[in-house]
Amino acid sequence: MIKTLLQDEQAAITITSSTVNRHSKEAADTGDSFFTIKKMNTILEKMMTHPTLVISDCFMSILKECFPIVSARLMYQQNDDDWVVLSEFYDTHFPDKTSTEPRQFSFPIPPNNRYCLDIRFSKEVQSAPQNDYCRLILLIFSFCHQHQSNKRIVPGKNAPSKMETFSSWDDLVGNQIKSHLAKYTDLCRHSDTVLVIGQTGTGKELVAQSLHKLWSRPGNFVAINCAAIPADLLESELFGVTKGAATGVNAREGYFFKARQGTLFLDEISEMPISLQSKLLRVIQEREYFSVGSTQAQKADVKIVASTNQSPVLLLSGQMRADLYFRLAQTIITLPPLKERSDDIASLCQFFLNQLETQLGRGVNGLSVSALKLLKKYNWPGNVRELQHVLRYLYINTPEGGLIQGVHLPETFHQHDDIPEKGTLPSIIKRVEKKVILRELERLKNVGNAAKILGLSEGYLYRKIKQLGIKWKC
Repeated sequence: MIKTLLQDEQAAITITSSTVNRHSKEAADTGDSFFTIKKMNTILEKMMTHPTLVISDCFMSILKECFPIVSARLMYQQNDDDWVVLSEFYDTHFPDKTSTEPRQFSFPIPPNNRYCLDIRFSKEVQSAPQNDYCRLILLIFSFCHQHQSNKRIVPGKNAPSKMETFSSWDDLVGNQIKSHLAKYTDLCRHSDTVLVIGQTGTGKELVAQSLHKLWSRPGNFVAINCAAIPADLLESELFGVTKGAATGVNAREGYFFKARQGTLFLDEISEMPISLQSKLLRVIQEREYFSVGSTQAQKADVKIVASTNQSPVLLLSGQMRADLYFRLAQTIITLPPLKERSDDIASLCQFFLNQLETQLGRGVNGLSVSALKLLKKYNWPGNVRELQHVLRYLYINTPEGGLIQGVHLPETFHQHDDIPEKGTLPSIIKRVEKKVILRELERLKNVGNAAKILGLSEGYLYRKIKQLGIKWKC
C-alpha cells in the first residue's frame, strides 16, 4: 500500500463509522451510560436533520455505536403475516458463547403495523440500560420511518409547499442537481410522458423513480431496458402474450400491465425498433394496447418516462420517429454530466463512502483534501457511475483505519497534476522532477528501488536529491 503524503493528511470528508464500538473495559465495568447517550444523540441528530438518509441503515448505526452487538435485525410488519426486513447486521468477530440470549423489542403503529427488533448483545457490558435504550431508539425510529413514508401519500388539492417540491428530488444526491431539477417540477407534475436525456451514468433511472414519487401513483414503478431485450421479443415483453398466440405459448403479462396505475420507465428508448415505435405511439395516443395474439384492448393507465443518451439532433435524424419523439416530449429533462456539476462531487463521495462503510465496515476514516481536489478536476466520462466504482476501488485499497489519499488514485487522475500552470520551462521541469522523486521516495522508502522505478542510477538519484533540496524520512 502506498504511504500517505504529508499534504494529504487533512480530511475533506469524514465517513460515518459503521463499526461496532468496542467499549473500554473500564467503561464496561462502570456502565458508562453517559458515553452511550452521547453517541446515541449524535446519530439521532443526523437522522432527524438529514431527510435523505436511509434511516433504517442509520438505525443500525445507532445500535452499533451504542452497544457491542453480535447480531440485529429490524423488521416492519405491514399486515398480519407480511414482514419486511429493513436492515440487519451480524458481527463475525464475536463467538456465540460471548453473546447473550436473543431479545426482542416491538412497537405497534395503528391500525395493523408493527416494528420489531431482534438483537443479541455481547456480554462485554452490563445489560441494565440496554433494554431501555433499545426501546427508546426503536420508538424514535418508528416515528421517523412513518414520517418518511407519509411523504409518499397522494397530496391534497392544495399546492405543495416549497419544501415538498424540493423533496421530490431527494433520492438524488447533491444540491446542484436538485436545483437543476427543481425548475422542471411543476411541468413534470402535469405531464403524462417525460423524456429524460443524459449521458450514461448520470442517473436517468433515479430521475424516473423521483417522478414516480412526484406523481404519487398507487401502482408500481416498472423499468425495462429497451437495448437489453432482442427486438423480436420486446413487443411481447411490453404488451404481454395471450395464451395460444403460438403453439405451446402460455399467457404472460407485459410491462404495461405490471405498471398499471403506476409508472413505466423505458430506458434507452432510441434502441427500440422503428416498427415497435409506431405501436408505442398509438398506445400513448389512444391509452390502450393489445397483447400479442389478442383482439381485446386493454387500458394503458400508466405514466411513461423514457430515457436516452442521444441528443435530440441524433434522435430526429433517424434513430427515433419524429412523431413519437414529440409525443413523449411533453416535458424534456436534460441531465448535466458530472463534470458540469463538480459542486456535487463532495456530496456524492460522502454518500457512496458512507454506503461502503455500512456494507463492508472496514473503518476507513474518510477522504483527504488532496484526493477530493483531484476527483473534482477529473473529467468523469462515465459520470456518477464511474465515480461510484472509483470510490469503491479507493475504499478497498485504503488501509483499515486510514484516510483515502490523493496518491491512492489511479494514474489517470494524476496526468495533469504534476504540471505547474505557470513558470519558465527550467523552473517547471525542476518542480516536476522534485515532485516525482519525492513521490517515489515516500512510496518506496528506499533510494535504490526509487532509482530503478525512475530509470536512474542510484548515485545520480542521490545527487538529484541533494541538488533539488529534497527532504524525506526513511
